[in-house]
Amino acid sequence: DLQREIDELEKLKKLSEDATKPLESQVQDLEKKIKNAQAGITNAKKKAGELSISIDDREKDLAKQYEILSVRVAEQYKKARMYSPLLLIISTNDAAHITKDLAYRSSVKAQDNKLIQDLGTEILNLENDKKKLEQDQITLAALQKQLDAQQSFFEKEVAKAKSYQSEL
Repeated sequence: DLQREIDELEKLKKLSEDATKPLESQVQDLEKKIKNAQAGITNAKKKAGELSISIDDREKDLAKQYEILSVRVAEQYKKARMYSPLLLIISTNDAAHITKDLAYRSSVKAQDNKLIQDLGTEILNLENDKKKLEQDQITLAALQKQLDAQQSFFEKEVAKAKSYQSEL
């Protein structure tokens, strides 16, 4: 009778081991997938860090450009208040000088307008990158939490199966 129980336990142990062998290979496959996912998350975090540094640098550059633009706009406003094309025509007899002066003023105004447009575009790009960075960080944190939970679950299940086998 005792031998029969030992044989029964031995049979259960073999069945358990046979059942867990495919699971162990699946767990190894899952561990590889978890490592790959972890590497992907790490890479994404690195890229997010680089984007954060880029955003900081661009914000500093944008602040400098804004200062330059502010000075140029103030100067342009002052000159516009004091400048009169009619006065230029009356005070100058040389048509080439008038043409050159008008072309210069037009060029400066076009450059200022382009600078304003470029700054506006850069501000929009910066805001979009900030939003993307925030969203990426939220997504990465959620993925990391999910991955950690799955890894913990599989480790516990494998430990339970091995513990059960050792008890048999």
